[in-house]
Amino acid sequence: MKTTSYEMTPGTTLFLLTDGLVSSPTMDISEGIERLSTSLSDAQAGLGAQFPPLEALVDVPLNVLIQEHQHDDAVLLAARLS
Repeated sequence: MKTTSYEMTPGTTLFLLTDGLVSSPTMDISEGIERLSTSLSDAQAGLGAQFPPLEALVDVPLNVLIQEHQHDDAVLLAARLS
């Protein structure tokens, strides 16, 4: 088993997801990850807060991507370090 470590500062938001959220038979996983990243950034900018509530941050991108990928499991877990 390989272990990877990252230093994270207070306020960092960590996202864990299943591949069903970002890949499909018609979309490459790297494209899906880029779309998710962009949609999360746009959601944060739209909320206008440095640390918006996690639920508000993930609702729009998650709902959009789930509608596009109904063929597979779709999970997005967000955690913020305090």
